[in-house]
Amino acid sequence: MADIPSLTDRLIPLQGAENVRDLGGYALAGGGTTQWRRVLRGDGLHGLTPGDLLSLHDLGVRSVIDLRGPAELARQPSPYAARASTAVNTSANTSDGISYANVPLFEKLSPIDMAVSEGSYTLLGRYLEAIDQCGTRIAEVLTRIAVAEPGVVLFHCTVGKDRTGLIAGLLLSLAGAAPDTVVEDYALTERIAGPLLAGFRVAALERGLPPAHVDELLSSPPAAMAGVLAHIDARYGGIAAYLTANGVDAAMQERLKERLTR
Repeated sequence: MADIPSLTDRLIPLQGAENVRDLGGYALAGGGTTQWRRVLRGDGLHGLTPGDLLSLHDLGVRSVIDLRGPAELARQPSPYAARASTAVNTSANTSDGISYANVPLFEKLSPIDMAVSEGSYTLLGRYLEAIDQCGTRIAEVLTRIAVAEPGVVLFHCTVGKDRTGLIAGLLLSLAGAAPDTVVEDYALTERIAGPLLAGFRVAALERGLPPAHVDELLSSPPAAMAGVLAHIDARYGGIAAYLTANGVDAAMQERLKERLTR
């Protein structure tokens, strides 16, 4: 298994969010590691306290990328969006110099939508649908991370598991992290965000959905991310080729790697 730094090092302690964590400290092919305090992944930020906002600012966060859709934003507005007065899929700066952008990414991966959707599908099936159908939007998110102003970039969705997990997996893979490392980073959400996931489970069960189905969709099984990586290799020829096919050229990919590694 990959050598994963402790959760004490990785998890950012906040009162209003459970699953904000650092992508630094992961071993890379050829030596070296991803750098700390460059890129953070997270869950919903709507509950951040004034102290949390100050802590993230002091940590160096200067860019926030919100992957949630309009309905989620309406239910749980981002404090950064309110301060930036920005519209969907645009960006603006808050009064304290933090850039905020909302780039909705595959709304079928929101926990509520997945839990209440009809039909037979698997978590991996949803992920592959996102990879195959949303390459342009994924490329936009990664490009925003690459070209962000100096400082820490924080990208997030609602739970920090599915949409955020896919973006984190692509980032780490491109940087040169081993598949086992990418998989283990993805799987950490189930350990960290138990209370948050439990709340979604209760809501889904109250709608009469089968418990086994709900449990799968709200889990973060290693096999799901492993399946995504295998699919990208088999269908596209690897992460670099996948990104190139969706408009992220070699120069931009290099900038993305530098964001994580230098």
